[in-house]
Amino acid sequence: MHCLFASIYVVGEAVLIYVSAGLPWFGFHSGNSLINNIYSIQPASYFGIHGMSFIVVFVNYLIADLVVRKRWIKLLIPISVVLAYTLFGFLIYKNF
Repeated sequence: MHCLFASIYVVGEAVLIYVSAGLPWFGFHSGNSLINNIYSIQPASYFGIHGMSFIVVFVNYLIADLVVRKRWIKLLIPISVVLAYTLFGFLIYKNF
């Protein structure tokens, strides 16, 4: 369910960017929040900005769902996803 929500969001974001091409105020992606970290931006070379947006929306939705359901121990899942994503970026950076 979490992947489905994130996928729908990213497709909607891509459609908005496509439809509003040339309008500067709609040039925002959710993945832009990862730009400040050198390791977090490396997977964009494989997945593009939409892959970064997917990770941001997926992790945030997962955290929100687990907090609402009060399943605190399962917060290790989004933490693991963030660590795996960052490790993947680190490996890409070091192998370049």
